Order: sequence, then C-alpha cells, then structure tokens
Amino acid sequence: MTPILPASASIYSPLVLRYAYDAWVLGISNRFAWKAPTARLRRHFEAHARDRHLEATAGTGYFPDRCRFPVECPDITLVDVNPHCLAVAARRLVRFKPKTILADLMAPLPLPLEAFHSIHVGYLFHCLPGPLAAKGRVLETLWPHLHPDGSLFGSTLLPDGGNAFARGLTRIYNRKGIFGNAADTLEGLRDILRAHFPIVALERVGQAALFVARKQ
Repeated sequence: MTPILPASASIYSPLVLRYAYDAWVLGISNRFAWKAPTARLRRHFEAHARDRHLEATAGTGYFPDRCRFPVECPDITLVDVNPHCLAVAARRLVRFKPKTILADLMAPLPLPLEAFHSIHVGYLFHCLPGPLAAKGRVLETLWPHLHPDGSLFGSTLLPDGGNAFARGLTRIYNRKGIFGNAADTLEGLRDILRAHFPIVALERVGQAALFVARKQ
C-alpha cells in the first residue's frame, strides 16, 4: 500500500528537490537561521556512517553523496514516504546502486533484522506532527534493523531560542504543517532516545540537536 503523504512531505515535488531544497535548507537556512552549518552536519555524518547504511529519510541524498564512508562502495538503502525523494536521491547516488523502500517510518519496515551498521535520521523529527513521545515510534520502527554494534544518528531542529529569522521560519513552518516541533525540547529528544537505546549522546549546535544512539 502506498503511504499517505503528510503535509511535511507533500511539499517536496521533483522541482523543489532538484532545484531548491539543497540551496535553501542546507545553504541559507542552516547557515543564517538555524546556525547549524551544513559542514558541521557533514562531519557528524562522516563520524558515524558505516559500510551497511540506512538513510531514513532519503531527502535529496545530499549526505551520502557528499560525505566519506569508511569503505569505497557502501551498501546503501534509502527509505522515504515521498516517492519523489526516493527518485531524486537514487539518481544522485546511482554510483552506489542504492536500494529504495517507499514506506512510512511510523510503521514496520520490510527490511532484514539487525542488517545496518549505521542508520541516519536526518532532519526528520521536527517535521513530524504531535509530541516527541509519539515521534519515538520511529525509533521503535528502526531499532530492530540496527546491528548490535551499529549506531543510529542524526539531527533535528528545536524551536526555542534562535534569531529573528529562525523564530519567523519556525512559526511559519509550524502554521503550514511543514514543521511539527513547537513543543519539542532537547530533554524530550533525550527521553525518547533513552527509551529505546541505553547509550545516547546529544549535542546542540544552534537550533539543531545532533544525536547518536547505540544498543551497546
């Protein structure tokens, strides 16, 4: 069954993904609004990405494309609720021959258990509606597919603090349903991670919370 696109995902048309997303989100917004430079997010990715990698969600495929893996030809699987994201990311990463899965991360995934040494959850939680406790279902979905020695890592945007640009974007995006992070907090993020993983590390960079979680 094809998953229903939420408002936060439906805005990402092929044109937006191919010509606007990287420039606006990873270029302008990260630098000037969120104060979370994309270069810092790349370093976070490179520190934790490994040979068997699950990109949840696919986005535009920017980070697997632009970052170094510890092996020359990583085994990459892309998951996204938006088929346009999967198509754009798969084309960008064609040299890796990625597998693509059209699926909602709030539901069980058709993937092998304990298969991935790294799972990247980049800029997802702040796009999901509802309280962080409910968003923790994503972690419940992904947990069985993470290898015991693997890492689940990523980032999300928090609503508190920030400059006028950040506050304005946060209000607009929440009002339009693009974001659902009005009540998100660093403590709430820590709680949902610790509910599923015994080892959790968090770092705040501007409006972004960078996290790493491990089973052991």
